[in-house]
Amino acid sequence: MLAPSHSAACLVDPESAESIREGILKIIEDKAYREDLIHKGFVNLKRFAPEKISAQYAALYRAL
Repeated sequence: MLAPSHSAACLVDPESAESIREGILKIIEDKAYREDLIHKGFVNLKRFAPEKISAQYAALYRAL
């Protein structure tokens, strides 16, 4: 089972060799899909910017 198109990852059933195979082939063969995953990955990366993470930890510590 492949991930929905809005996902930033190609999700597969880790217990199914066929599902893993399909996921790998889709990434290799579908350039638009691969580029979309890369773009969404860079967008997702912004969620983990050091400034954002440190601000979240500071807020958590203040709340405690």
